[in-house]
Amino acid sequence: MRLLVGLCRWRQPAQRRFGITQVQQGESLALPGLHGDSDVQRTARQGRCPRAVADLPGVVQDAAQVRVLYLTTGAEMADELESRIIALHDASNIAAVIVEPFAGSTGVLVPPLGYLQRLRDICTRHGLLLIFDEVITGFGRLGSMFAAQALGVVPDMILFAKTVSNGAAPLGGVIVSRTIHDTLMHGPAHLSELMHGYTCSGHPLACAAALAMLDVLDEEALPQRVRELSSHFEAAVHSLADAPGVVSIRNIGLAAGIELAPAPGSSGAPGQRGNATQVAAFDRGLLTRAPGDTLVLAPPFTSTAADIDRMVDLLRAAIRDTQGARA
Repeated sequence: MRLLVGLCRWRQPAQRRFGITQVQQGESLALPGLHGDSDVQRTARQGRCPRAVADLPGVVQDAAQVRVLYLTTGAEMADELESRIIALHDASNIAAVIVEPFAGSTGVLVPPLGYLQRLRDICTRHGLLLIFDEVITGFGRLGSMFAAQALGVVPDMILFAKTVSNGAAPLGGVIVSRTIHDTLMHGPAHLSELMHGYTCSGHPLACAAALAMLDVLDEEALPQRVRELSSHFEAAVHSLADAPGVVSIRNIGLAAGIELAPAPGSSGAPGQRGNATQVAAFDRGLLTRAPGDTLVLAPPFTSTAADIDRMVDLLRAAIRDTQGARA
């Protein structure tokens, strides 16, 4: 039995994710670059102490006393796959590594620059399949048909769903590399060449919806619209950095996660503030999702700059509404 190593992610807490355990006065603070952007990066580039690390031991608020070093890579964060997991189990016992190009359901965790390519290199070196779960990113969310194209990393397999049919009918699929295809096509003559028939495979309604959606993506140049709108979206969501209780903002393409601290005086239960803010946003007419205390925005590809501004204004109001929320 071979293992599937699922969702090899960078570490989430800021002090671990950025490789920081302690920063003393006068020392440099090293932050990896990200494919998207974050409030930590932006603050670092402005020469100020990032809010997400301001409370770490020894970190001082005076920018004159803290030297911030902005790095362009975080690829080394993928090395744990090789140094720990492969070393523990041996590559011969691992079938594949499965990863989202960015972790969407956990609050838009954006991979450091070079992270996915390092995974690709490690998998190639040890003969492992690299599988991208593009259920969220596939068909335009990052401004290309697939995140693999947008980020310049070629996996062995891509899983897709959701946007392929615009959610109008359930449909999912798998794209395989030429190497995998050719291996299956040269199997024993008495076996199916590429076994892919399952209970609901090829449902005509779902396939018709998908074909129509592919036409819309092409005819309305929606991936291009995403690319054109992304910079405005990025600026808009990062304007929330001064909203009460916002501790982190992360974005890539047309997806962003706005992370909140527990409301003052509340029990501090994880997810309590996020849930309250999600409800407040919905009451104001804005649909979000709230994994934990992070509010996720993923606007439709047909959105305009004015739509984006309206979304951000409504979310800002919802955040203010819940600042004093109690358990």
